[in-house]
Amino acid sequence: MAYLNRVGMLMTLALWLAACASSSTGGSLWDYKPGSGVTVKTRCGGYLVALHPSALKLMVTPYAGNIARPICESFKNPPKPIPLVTGVAYEEGAYEYLAANRPNCRVVAGERLTPLHSEFTFACPAAPKTK
Repeated sequence: MAYLNRVGMLMTLALWLAACASSSTGGSLWDYKPGSGVTVKTRCGGYLVALHPSALKLMVTPYAGNIARPICESFKNPPKPIPLVTGVAYEEGAYEYLAANRPNCRVVAGERLTPLHSEFTFACPAAPKTK
């Protein structure tokens, strides 16, 4: 567990350092609070996912271990299909985060900000009106 905490801290640091290199016209890495990431594990790797403090957006960063993902998947049963919408890198992390934390919400758009960071916009159904 201590290893995962160190990995999470390093990924958060990488997120902030990469902000200087971001030339995106969309979201900004500076919009996310340092240390606000949540670890999302997948079958063959994982992601650090940060929720935007004031918008329905997620910043997704892969673990360094995701480099070996193709090798891992070749040894495991075929993965269940995930309904990816945007085709943007690391969408699986956003999908898994929403499935665990906001199951009624869905990814609707995404943008790759840097080689290690993608931002996804999600939408949730409106709450039923009460009389």
